Amino acid sequence: MDTKRFRTQISPPKHSDLANDCSSQVAGRKSTGLNTMKLMGILVVCLMIFPVLVSIIYRDMKSDRVRGFAEARDFLLITEEGTYFQVISLIFCLSSFIIYYVFLSFSPPPITKKTISNKLVPKSGSEDIISDQTVEETQDKLLGGLLVDEFDDEESCLSRYQSILYRKTLPHRPSSYLVSRLRRYEALHKRCGAYTKSYNRTLEQLKSGHITGPTDCKYVVWISFSGLGNRILALASAFLYALLTNRVLLVDRGNDMTDLFCEPFPGVSWLLPLEFPLNDQFNSFNQGHPHCYGNMVLNNSTGSVPPPFVYLHLAHDYNDHDKLFFCDQDQSHLQNVPWLVIKTDNYFVPSLFLIPSFDKELSNLFPDKETVFHHLGRYLFHPTNSVWGLISRYYQAYLAKADVRVGIQIRVFDTGTGPFQYVIDQILACSLKEKVLPEVDVHKPIITGPLGK
Repeated sequence: MDTKRFRTQISPPKHSDLANDCSSQVAGRKSTGLNTMKLMGILVVCLMIFPVLVSIIYRDMKSDRVRGFAEARDFLLITEEGTYFQVISLIFCLSSFIIYYVFLSFSPPPITKKTISNKLVPKSGSEDIISDQTVEETQDKLLGGLLVDEFDDEESCLSRYQSILYRKTLPHRPSSYLVSRLRRYEALHKRCGAYTKSYNRTLEQLKSGHITGPTDCKYVVWISFSGLGNRILALASAFLYALLTNRVLLVDRGNDMTDLFCEPFPGVSWLLPLEFPLNDQFNSFNQGHPHCYGNMVLNNSTGSVPPPFVYLHLAHDYNDHDKLFFCDQDQSHLQNVPWLVIKTDNYFVPSLFLIPSFDKELSNLFPDKETVFHHLGRYLFHPTNSVWGLISRYYQAYLAKADVRVGIQIRVFDTGTGPFQYVIDQILACSLKEKVLPEVDVHKPIITGPLGK
């Protein structure tokens, strides 16, 4: 039993709160904008009329003073004064329009659906957790650049961009180098994925049993093995190894991999084709297999010419010869093998940090070593819609209204009846002692009032 993992999480904002906040902000800004616009309109009209009135009054006053002059002089004076006041009027009008334009430039624009972003908000009591509610801030659905917005149909994998709703704000941002390497890997996978020309050429060498020349692409084939949790950890480890060695990761479907997870890479599948030549041999791969790397080292049969494929046994029962996989010298032998088939139920990422040739690349990818699975897990694993429906409905039924949520991983390996009461007592005692759960009297009703009488 493993009771070391305790996690607390704050509930996401309520749908009604976001709706009220957004509505009040829109209404407030709209009313303020209208009042200010009315005042500015009145000011502009006044500024335009004022010089005209002054011009008329002043010209009437001056006409009395110039009656004794000659008609030519009178005409010239009135013309000059008229021109003068026309210029003044024009200046006032232009000033009014300039003031009006500057005001509009610095005033906040009216809020519409085009100027605010849509945010995904969980709906209580509904399987569909997407809301069209408009809010001022948008969620980073691409997880800081880990994901790409290049999938043709977001509806085919709802969890890819909705899972952020059930998590806290990203505590760790991926490094820019990790983001760029993921984009490079996606391009490599498109070029070398299943059924491409490069894949077919490399596959022919596997079928022939010997290497006829250099290949454009190399592969890591991950065998589906052990329980779901182990598979997730092992698959993340295998992907990191593929990333470090510029190989393409292909995933054995097993019994349920296609039903559990969406495709993580845009425009190409990570699933191993059903007609792959070694599919029927996966169950027979073990430490005694002729192509097992540990066995090859033990028998000094690695040779100078690399074989078309090597089986890597990195499961929990691997021996010292199998563990030579994590040595630099052995990595140099394996780098020329086109196909590496790996079976593991371990999270072997820490061992990759012990390989000197990987050290610099890993430091650039993950400046904080503890964030490896944090980033790779969010990048790779997105539950399919059927699984996501179970997750979201469970959340709405049992977790949505909780202020604080506590997660405890429980593992019981007994195949029989098992000491379940003992396990429950141990969990409660440990949780209360460490202040993970509040102290309550289990013999008294929790609900007070009429129902608790």
